[in-house]
Amino acid sequence: MAQPSGTPQTKAYYQDGGWAERAGTTVEADTFGGTEDGPLRLAAHHARLARIRAALELAVPPLSLLEAGGGGQPFTQVLDLCSHYTNIDFAGAGLDVAQRVLDDFDLETELIEADMCDIPIPDHTFDAVYSAHAIYHIADERGQRQAFSELLRVLRPGGVAVFILANPRPLLFPVRLAKRIIADTPGVSAMANRVRKTPPIPYKPLTISTMTGILRPHGTVSVTTAGMGDYAFNQRVTEYSGRGKQLWRLFSWLETSHPSRCARFGNNIQITVTKATA
Repeated sequence: MAQPSGTPQTKAYYQDGGWAERAGTTVEADTFGGTEDGPLRLAAHHARLARIRAALELAVPPLSLLEAGGGGQPFTQVLDLCSHYTNIDFAGAGLDVAQRVLDDFDLETELIEADMCDIPIPDHTFDAVYSAHAIYHIADERGQRQAFSELLRVLRPGGVAVFILANPRPLLFPVRLAKRIIADTPGVSAMANRVRKTPPIPYKPLTISTMTGILRPHGTVSVTTAGMGDYAFNQRVTEYSGRGKQLWRLFSWLETSHPSRCARFGNNIQITVTKATA
């Protein structure tokens, strides 16, 4: 299967430095991770984790779990649900970091260097599939469709796939919404790209309706929030004072009390697919 366009830049970023370790963390975590862990953030984080775990548990643990694009940050918070864990990533540097993390867990694991758009694994192998903040870094829709198709192919009938993805139309973030509309408008986007700073890796989030349309033929699909703020908001806006405190109170309340209703309002979503049995 041919590799889709758009992935070489992402692979090069992670292979050549994204998973490099410094000061007890990685460049990836330092660049895109949070800088503050206050009670409002932690409440929202625990609620998100609970939603992911509840979705995976629909596949009935102990699970054979595939994480796609996990790189050097394997999703250790769900390993207690697993009998076997597989991490597939196209950057071997990330898998080296992941191996050191996984050595602390008493669990059968397998790390595979491969592209999620061309997974070298037979059909119906896994009880559950998980991928977070990876698919929208494939720079074209064709490649993203291929990734979804491959991840659902290796999932057994009745199994569960959980995807953490970006929402390009966050209704509570009008500036970000406007930027994505410009970026997705032919002609206008080319002009904008000439004046904006080039991001280190491609960022091409599909609309929620497009993604659910791709996934519905595979089974039952549900959408909830997976975080109101984007990484820049999370890094720059404090929850301890001023307007930031009020925003974090609002976002934490929305995420914990109305996770499905507010999915379209924030920057990140969780899409859960229960694969059809026939």
